[in-house]
Amino acid sequence: MDMFTHLSRFALSWAMAGMALFFVGVIVWVFRPGSRKDYDNAANSIFRHESRPAAADGPQPADAQKTTVHNTPARKTRAPVKKPTAVKGA
Repeated sequence: MDMFTHLSRFALSWAMAGMALFFVGVIVWVFRPGSRKDYDNAANSIFRHESRPAAADGPQPADAQKTTVHNTPARKTRAPVKKPTAVKGA
């Protein structure tokens, strides 16, 4: 027999059985008892700090209010630019 025949017989029998077992294992893992709390926590994590930034886990530097996420000095914001108004009667 040639190599193609051997590989196709393997794919039709043991590889298919292995993929089916892997699929069943993933389904069991996802729906295991006690996992609902973990999934709800992960699903709602983006809404946890809507009104204010999340607190850092580690110690805060003395100038924490003056730094950005990358620990570089914050830039001063510019005053908003006034939009030109249209001239009436032109």
